[in-house]
Amino acid sequence: MANISEEISTGETSRFLYAQSTGSLSAYRDTNPELVSNSLIAKVEELIRDVPSTTAATVLLQTFFAQCNWRFGIPEEWFMTACSQMWSVLEYPRPRGFQVNANWLSLFFAVLAYAPESAAGGESSTIQSDACDHYFSCAIKARRVAEDHYMNQPNISLMFSAADGTVLSCLAVPILCSYLSEHGHVSEAWKLIGNGIRQAEAVGMHRDPEWRQWQVMSKDEVLLRRRAWWGLYIWDK
Repeated sequence: MANISEEISTGETSRFLYAQSTGSLSAYRDTNPELVSNSLIAKVEELIRDVPSTTAATVLLQTFFAQCNWRFGIPEEWFMTACSQMWSVLEYPRPRGFQVNANWLSLFFAVLAYAPESAAGGESSTIQSDACDHYFSCAIKARRVAEDHYMNQPNISLMFSAADGTVLSCLAVPILCSYLSEHGHVSEAWKLIGNGIRQAEAVGMHRDPEWRQWQVMSKDEVLLRRRAWWGLYIWDK
């Protein structure tokens, strides 16, 4: 046992694994087909039905990044690449074993919800407000799906790692909190930011992503972890 501890502490032969969060997809392990209808896949597919068309979503996303993202620091190039990855899979489904990550959907819907009214074009403010509320509800639902599934059904979870994508959900928290506070729900925003910080600490986001005891992370992983952690820290203040 001492030898194992020494190897981990030196970082020379053993390094800590980390939850990967750079893409919009997740890989799943084989499972009993009879359980699929009651699994994460079914819940995610229900959320996917609320994903707007590529054209409609692109307008909202471009407006968000042009007018709102200065407050949140979501890397635009990475985000649009992840969107393309998601739309490609939705249009041309991959063989069984891959699915859109629920944490990614939480971030995606949060961004759509926060897009300003100017992105609605000729739609009335009431219609746009209803659409924003709907996307906000989808973001919260996706967050709950990602959090609850593995804990509720650990023996039949489809995910290789239930923590994969957690950073994406944490990136969504400041956006969701800002939405809540702007609609007069400040107490709910405080609760959500607290939950986000606990979630971030659970996957080691409070640690420097270049800490030598981590397995080496990609540049995107490092960037997303730093943006997500400091976003939570700033909004908590």
